[in-house]
Amino acid sequence: MTAAIDYKCIRADCGINKVAMKEVMETLGAQILDQVSAKHPCTRCKHPAVIFQPYSGMYLCERHLIDDVTRKVKRDLRKYNIGRGTIAVALSGGKDSSALLHLLHTILAPNRGIRIVAITVDEGISGYREKTIKNAIDLASDLEIPHTIVSFKEAFGRTLDDLMKESD
Repeated sequence: MTAAIDYKCIRADCGINKVAMKEVMETLGAQILDQVSAKHPCTRCKHPAVIFQPYSGMYLCERHLIDDVTRKVKRDLRKYNIGRGTIAVALSGGKDSSALLHLLHTILAPNRGIRIVAITVDEGISGYREKTIKNAIDLASDLEIPHTIVSFKEAFGRTLDDLMKESD
């Protein structure tokens, strides 16, 4: 899910927002088609494509991109035999971990046998972590996912910034 998250879904039932899906697309190595999307229809339905997946050779519209990513995540969950229990997601508040948390929540929320929790490590990086930690807090709260923040300073007596200054 993400920095400056826009919770307007692409479709009413998608459970995934546009910002997060764009970030998932980038993470998957897809090429986002801005002006050329009208020239390239979706391989599956002929609606305007939003990405090209070089590894599959497919152009996908928003709906088919969401379906494709969701199908692959579900496949991997089955492959690794993710069953009952707790899944802890390391949530930095950045695009990748936020998209993962949101997608897992969307897929697994109906399954009462699986509990999702989020864990954020505050390394104490000034000017950076404040924003991403706020993103993590907001996302976990919006999804009603238990969220724990672990302080680097509390655990080690110093922030990562302090350690970097000491190494100079």
